[in-house]
Amino acid sequence: MKPNLYRSVMEGKVAELGQHKDVLEEELTPNHNTVLHVAAQFGRLNYVEAVLEACPSLLCRRNIKGETPLHMAARDGQAEIVEALILRAKELET
Repeated sequence: MKPNLYRSVMEGKVAELGQHKDVLEEELTPNHNTVLHVAAQFGRLNYVEAVLEACPSLLCRRNIKGETPLHMAARDGQAEIVEALILRAKELET
């Protein structure tokens, strides 16, 4: 993942997401975390919601350990993120 994208996710700078919308599927950390994994891990709810709008397929993407963004959010105690991810998954089912 490009350092400037990773930094914008960590800092929750949603406005910068637009610069990367076309490459969200390909941008991965060395552990194969997507921007959604990183946003979930750092508790960036606004960023999570923006990524889900831009690229909903990232919801189910697994990293090198087989973890989805939901797994990471739950493990890190990010209750709001967990709720947002579950609600989005329910929306996608219907």
